[in-house]
Amino acid sequence: MADPVISFVIERTGDLLIQKIVFLEGVRRQVERLQKDLVRMRCFLKDADQRQDKDARIRNWVSEIRAAAYDAEDIIEIFASKVEFFTKDKGLVTKLMYYPLKIVNLYKIGKEIESLRLRLKEIADSREEYGIKNLGEEMTTHGEELQRIRRSSPFSEDKDIVGFDEITKSLVAELLKQDKNRRVVSIVSMGGAGKTTLAKKVYNHAHVRERFNCCAWVCVSSSYDHKKMLRAIIKQLNEMSNEQLEKMEEEELERRLYQDLQDKCYLVVLDDVWKQ
Repeated sequence: MADPVISFVIERTGDLLIQKIVFLEGVRRQVERLQKDLVRMRCFLKDADQRQDKDARIRNWVSEIRAAAYDAEDIIEIFASKVEFFTKDKGLVTKLMYYPLKIVNLYKIGKEIESLRLRLKEIADSREEYGIKNLGEEMTTHGEELQRIRRSSPFSEDKDIVGFDEITKSLVAELLKQDKNRRVVSIVSMGGAGKTTLAKKVYNHAHVRERFNCCAWVCVSSSYDHKKMLRAIIKQLNEMSNEQLEKMEEEELERRLYQDLQDKCYLVVLDDVWKQ
């Protein structure tokens, strides 16, 4: 299993980037880059974990990553506290008074993040000395197909990502709100942060399954096909065969889906949605 400290920090940075905050764009970009660096380091750890028991040098290398991750956690927590302080409702005079302090603090945080990123780069570069591979870069076409199949099922769990307890509770609470309005709940962050794993935890939560009597999970992916997506959802809602669904035109599929969902309390998860 990839180090849980790394996974936690990736989750924490993802939480910050999901928040709708007006913040200095330069620092925000640095936080995004730090998260990307940590995702890359986690890929290295997947290989190192398998070999550190046999090589003291690799154990030391893993310890360096863990120490850097703890430092990243400290920086992220400071960043979070600054976000909370400077984005609270304040009067115009107070905002103007605190503005110089805001600039100074964000500059310091930015420098700390940049220093940590250089440190992570040095650690990453040293992996070549030990022959550590980035397993995340070795996905073949076959591997991509396996990932697509894994994503298409809400019941397969990702063993490399842990945590998400607090945000899971928050999302479950959002879904369990007692009102009759339809709503869209989005989980947004950069690749590798664990969005699919988080969605699976929420989807399979006992209280969520009790609340919704009609559930479907579909992987959209970059090769989006509207008719294929409609068929995938409908097939999970009733016992129509593939042959029946293949014969239906797009409008028929839409009408059928509307009928299947009408007067029902339903949850439909669209995983791996792309901007384009």
